Amino acid sequence: MAEIKSLFDIITTKEIKDFVDRSAVIKNKKPHILERFFPVKDRKTLTVEWLKRKVTLSRVLNASTFDSDVPLRGYKGIESAKTQMAYFNEGQMVGENDLEKLHDVMQMNPNSPSVIEFIRQTFERFTELINGAYDTPEYMRAGLITNASFTASQANEYGGAQLYSYNYDVDGTWVAEHITPLTGTDAWSDTANSDPLNDIDAMAQKVSQKGLRIVEMIMGSTTYTQFRNNAKIRTLVSKIPNIIGITPDVLNSIITQYVGYSIKITVDDESFMNTDDTTKFYYPQAGCVSFICRPELGITYFGLTPEEIAKDSREGQNLDVTRLERGIVISTEWKKKPVQKTLICSMITLPTFDFMDAVYNLKWATSATQYTLTYNANGGSGTVPSAETKDAGSTTTVAAGTGLTKGSDTFSKWNTEADGSGTDYNPSSTFTFNGNQTLYAIYA
Repeated sequence: MAEIKSLFDIITTKEIKDFVDRSAVIKNKKPHILERFFPVKDRKTLTVEWLKRKVTLSRVLNASTFDSDVPLRGYKGIESAKTQMAYFNEGQMVGENDLEKLHDVMQMNPNSPSVIEFIRQTFERFTELINGAYDTPEYMRAGLITNASFTASQANEYGGAQLYSYNYDVDGTWVAEHITPLTGTDAWSDTANSDPLNDIDAMAQKVSQKGLRIVEMIMGSTTYTQFRNNAKIRTLVSKIPNIIGITPDVLNSIITQYVGYSIKITVDDESFMNTDDTTKFYYPQAGCVSFICRPELGITYFGLTPEEIAKDSREGQNLDVTRLERGIVISTEWKKKPVQKTLICSMITLPTFDFMDAVYNLKWATSATQYTLTYNANGGSGTVPSAETKDAGSTTTVAAGTGLTKGSDTFSKWNTEADGSGTDYNPSSTFTFNGNQTLYAIYA
């Protein structure tokens, strides 16, 4: 960092961008699962317009006679959609008290460790907003492939209002044709009676009538566990020689036998912090399976933010604006009274759904039941792992009992009963949340 001459030199978008680049805040982030179906693209207008492409079988050519007029086919299957993108922004403020403290330190040594540490902490806090901007479009994409709709709301401290609501299926025809409900024992949550392979085969037959093939199945972790634990699936797996566990490759080979071609299985268990400070999953963890029939479904557009538009105007003379990757815009603004510097992270974005006709879903009712896994030292000494709460049917990796001792004995394994008469669980084994459970440390 260059020598700091004044407070105005400390916090600029150039310095923030340099910090982001050095710490690889964006570069090291793993691309979201659904982003590859909605590749990103910049746009200079607030309004986006796209074609909703109706997927149909190709009709053979019309028979004709020589030396006759060419019969003109009506152009069907495409309608346009037009809407405005959503605007997101949030900021952090460096107030007068912070400025006074920094001024005192800088009078003695402008490049003191205290000043450098303040800058680092300020930039690190600001990267939380940048990470949030990076994550924002993913919940939109998930809403589109599962419901053809989504909403965007303010945080509770700003009123909690729902500011944007997008529905790409106004007349309900997409939901009627592209979402197949499973009820009763057909729901995959009924692992004893449901028949997922029959459902997948039926879906493959359905999309083939549109000239499509399923390229990928997307499901949450709970649904995947139910799929693996299905009685009919396990019976088929038991007949395959030399199979140690039920992996996605094993499931894919079984699906291939039924459908006649390979379908990629993707488990989407990515989560995010919502504006109401609750942890949510982008994709439903239970009650839904999406069938994707082409590699690209739409485009995630990023527009110009008001800060970018205003920066070259007289009104924007106090704005310092820089655009990062993926439509993320950072800006800083000085206020005269109170004397404050605000760091702002903004984004204008919207995914289109051009090929919504190439997405189908199976859905069934789910329970919001959650269970808790608790670890107990069972009379020993040491720190037990933290308790974990998840939705019914979810799985977790059993924690280690590192450091647990009981007299001269050391930790050996976990058991569902304190006297060791229950079910053993070794560290790194899999636990399924089918009820509240305490695991007791067993020593040897």
